[in-house]
Amino acid sequence: MDINNVIVELTKQRDLLDRAIEALGGLGTRGARRGRPPKTQHGGNVIAMPRRRTMSAAARRRISEAMKKRWAIRKRAGARAA
Repeated sequence: MDINNVIVELTKQRDLLDRAIEALGGLGTRGARRGRPPKTQHGGNVIAMPRRRTMSAAARRRISEAMKKRWAIRKRAGARAA
């Protein structure tokens, strides 16, 4: 390979690297904010967040009992297979 060809190839690779560095360097300079947005938006009006639903004690108990029944059935089915 001729030394001139090597120089041309290296110059092409350097140009590609320079463009990649410029593109990556521009990503951090746009002032993009990371993380949770501020609580006040739209001219100072506080955006109302929907309230989380809570479960009553009776509903938790029903779900707990249902899950225990399901687990017992799965455990019995697994013991038979073994």
